[in-house]
Amino acid sequence: MAARTTSRSGRLGLAAVLAVATLIGAAYLGVQAELEARRHRSTTKVVLSGYTALAAAVYRSRAFQQLGYNTFYPLSTVLASWPDDVPLPDPSSPPDGMSANATRALSTVSGVFRSSELGVDFVGRSQPAGFESWIEGHRTRWTPTSSGYRLFPPSAATDGSYSVMSVDEGRTRGFLMTPESVGHLFEAAYHAEPLLPSMLTGGEGLPELFRVEVRAPDGTLLMDMLPPSIEPAESWLSHTDTLSAELGELRVVTHLDARVADRFLDTGVNKTRRLAILPVVALLGFLLVGSLGLMRREAELARLRGDFVSGISHEFRTPLAQIRLFAETLRLGRVRDQQEHDRSIQIIDQEARRLTHLVETALNFSRAERGALELHLSEANIEHVVDEVVEAFAPLAHAAGVTVRAEGKIPFSLKVDVDALKQLLLNLLDNAVKYGPPGQQVKLVMASNDTIATVAVEDEGPGVPSRDRGRIFDRFVRLDRERNGQVAGTGIGLSVVREIAQLHGGRVRVESRSPLGARFVLELPLAVV
Repeated sequence: MAARTTSRSGRLGLAAVLAVATLIGAAYLGVQAELEARRHRSTTKVVLSGYTALAAAVYRSRAFQQLGYNTFYPLSTVLASWPDDVPLPDPSSPPDGMSANATRALSTVSGVFRSSELGVDFVGRSQPAGFESWIEGHRTRWTPTSSGYRLFPPSAATDGSYSVMSVDEGRTRGFLMTPESVGHLFEAAYHAEPLLPSMLTGGEGLPELFRVEVRAPDGTLLMDMLPPSIEPAESWLSHTDTLSAELGELRVVTHLDARVADRFLDTGVNKTRRLAILPVVALLGFLLVGSLGLMRREAELARLRGDFVSGISHEFRTPLAQIRLFAETLRLGRVRDQQEHDRSIQIIDQEARRLTHLVETALNFSRAERGALELHLSEANIEHVVDEVVEAFAPLAHAAGVTVRAEGKIPFSLKVDVDALKQLLLNLLDNAVKYGPPGQQVKLVMASNDTIATVAVEDEGPGVPSRDRGRIFDRFVRLDRERNGQVAGTGIGLSVVREIAQLHGGRVRVESRSPLGARFVLELPLAVV
């Protein structure tokens, strides 16, 4: 009795230890989750700061394109070359002969001017008071720019208008634009394309979380694109960028509310999730076994992916090496006669075909994994399709010393995707040649009955063990003898075969042949003739 009690107490003690360990583990996981959430939030803030700076740089570039290249430069160029003895163009009735950009720009200004030793000419609305002295002051302090013109913010001397001016050899030319006109140009630059990527905004404009300001060099607010309902606070991430000298070195300020992280990014556990940890502790014991199973499954998938990467790398490396070798031989003129020249071309062609087949298989596998593999069905003569496959595969079969021939008939049209069906049959032929002996004969046998049509690929290889016939169509699966042997493979070809067959409403299976070999049978439903 004492021994039994001791044994039971030992089991209870072990259970208690495991329970305490589970609680400690849960607490540790909770703390780690919280720390990870904080690190994630910190990283997210850094990323959002980068996006804020990027938005400012992109907007600066667009503003120069919209204001400078499309508007200021064309009109400044026209005014700079305008003869002194010809009256300035009237903004209300642009003259003929100007470029489309210059004409459009002239129609948006409120006045044009020029200044010389004879005084100031002004065409447009009434000339602002003190305008001549303002021009003279800026002319004497003129700093040349790469484009020859410079934008000045609104001032009292320009009646609150923006001015664009150029000075060349004592001749001053320029024009005035109202804040509304300049604002339209800044807004056009803002609305040209989204300044933030859709993965961040979720496809929304974020008017309440993102804003762009344009300020004068002294900090005076000139424009505010899509202002939010609240002013920027400490939670806002801001970045300032400076426009070029041609655009008056105005400041572009972008603001992004850090709360966008909470709205569009998963920043870790919140208070509700923290509280949810407590009842989860009671389930950890049951989840432990499942977690171990998942870990083992994950390790198996990792091994399969590793085998896939290794296999496809090997599959690509061999034909690429052959192509490079014989291309180099041809380029350096090392062939001795025409026969050797033709053989080199033939090898390059067959290796290119092999690469094309590998790429098509990989692409179809990727589409199948994403559920994006679609069929384009049309009525087709399967006998013709099979003949085309045999002809296309002939160079690869010849290189392996294998004979491929088609047998049987299907006296019906089938509604199929011809390209997908060819890919399916090429995959089966490739497997037959790859795993079968040299000199074998591979057959494509066609048959039909009242409900289905079949195309069987028969080889003389080692066959498929009965225990493996169901799983060889799973992704990344290769038989043990294949992984341990010298034959390279990716484990995706038969997966693509099954996917294409099922999309056609059919199926594919494998049988044994006597005495040796495998027989892969594709079954397709008949279409109306």
